[in-house]
Amino acid sequence: MSGSRRVTVGDVAARLRASTGDMRDSERRVVEVILGAPDVVADSSVSEVARLAGTATSTVVRACKSAGFSGFHEVKLGLLSDLALRRPDPLTQLQELGTGTTPEETVRVVMRLSAAALESAAATVDAPAFARVVSKISSASRILVVGLGTSMAPAQDAAYRLRILGFNATAPSDSYSLEIQASQLDGGAVCLVVSHSGATKDSLLVAQTAKQVGAYVALISSFMQSPIAELADAVLVAGGPKQGFRLESMSSRLCHLALIDALFVTLAIAYPDWANQRLDVAARVTAGRLV
Repeated sequence: MSGSRRVTVGDVAARLRASTGDMRDSERRVVEVILGAPDVVADSSVSEVARLAGTATSTVVRACKSAGFSGFHEVKLGLLSDLALRRPDPLTQLQELGTGTTPEETVRVVMRLSAAALESAAATVDAPAFARVVSKISSASRILVVGLGTSMAPAQDAAYRLRILGFNATAPSDSYSLEIQASQLDGGAVCLVVSHSGATKDSLLVAQTAKQVGAYVALISSFMQSPIAELADAVLVAGGPKQGFRLESMSSRLCHLALIDALFVTLAIAYPDWANQRLDVAARVTAGRLV
């Protein structure tokens, strides 16, 4: 790990260093691994970090909590932000965009980077998990789509598209309505959560509520391991944390929207007669609104 980039500033490193005084030797080894190889840790599972530190996964989690974090996942997210701030943003590093870049050049660069993000994300989607989610949605009595913050737009789009196909789908925009509707689900319902980090507190609470009443919980995210992923019945990973701070926030929404499109198209293909009738209705309604 001698060639890894060391964290020299940033909230994560400072909090970890400040907490080592009261830690056990095994926990200190965890901190040493995190500070010595943040690039590696940011892309590792808790078990992989435990192996690097020569300790148990529970010790890794305990060390993170001793430093004031909620757990290992929060440390990973913090490392990703810290490292992104130290690296040149890909929008300027890879394509030399700057104040002198013309609008025409900018749009070409952004489109090219978006295409690259989508191509990369296609390889991260678990095909069997995707098929299971399609199957559950196709027979769901109700579908509650959850998305807050930057994930609200993809969630709203998912609910809209599912309603076009005739599904009973809703996507409330506030956490209170989401939690209330989650508590009203049952074993035949699906709770589809869209969350880039998989760690948004309100989205996690809604997912927990849906799980408690027996609903099937599916997650669309950029991370395989997260608090919501731990309780989800299926996790669909599209996008990732390696593109830099600003590009990540843009590309994750793009990748999640593409995955929602894939769900929509798969459902439509699976039930062509039924889907075509509803798509025809939507087309007529749309045509009636044109001037």
